Amino acid sequence: MLRRATASRSLPELIHALNLNEGAAPPLSEALAGQVAEAARAQVGASHGLAVLVGLEGGQDEANLTGSICLAVSIPSSGSSTATTSNPPGSRVRTNRSPTV
Repeated sequence: MLRRATASRSLPELIHALNLNEGAAPPLSEALAGQVAEAARAQVGASHGLAVLVGLEGGQDEANLTGSICLAVSIPSSGSSTATTSNPPGSRVRTNRSPTV
């Protein structure tokens, strides 16, 4: 069951919504994803928290838009979160193409 979801295109806005550090937004990292997952879990008293942070590199008009995806799961019984980072290969042209039927 999904209790709550928060989506933001701005990392500082997300940090503010979760009542995390109000200073300058830290760089995208597994540690930050873990903090976001734990804060989201704790705010609603859920059994697990999930964070998916996406950082894009390059301009919007570039054909080879790249970036990083940081995933984290917070589990209170373990007292920590598990996080991983992915840098998917490909280009905007390839990833936006609709599948053919």
